[in-house]
Amino acid sequence: MAGLDAGLVYNTWPMMADRWIPSDLLALTPKWKNIFENGTTAQFNHRHLVNFLPLTVAYSAIFFYFSVVWNISLSRCSPVYKIVT
Repeated sequence: MAGLDAGLVYNTWPMMADRWIPSDLLALTPKWKNIFENGTTAQFNHRHLVNFLPLTVAYSAIFFYFSVVWNISLSRCSPVYKIVT
């Protein structure tokens, strides 16, 4: 974000210019360049990473609690565990 000066693009929180999804989120072509070269996309991704990180930590804590403290098999808690192992 620092190299793009993305922190200066939108200074409103939680919305970006009174919109939840900014209009110039995918302004560059080809679309994959937006991830690396568009300040709006960089700031959008940064904000949503901060929003979803606590959810991931909470899910992991609950998963750990039920699997270790209650001694429930991990394969019964998550179908993803069955696929990985």
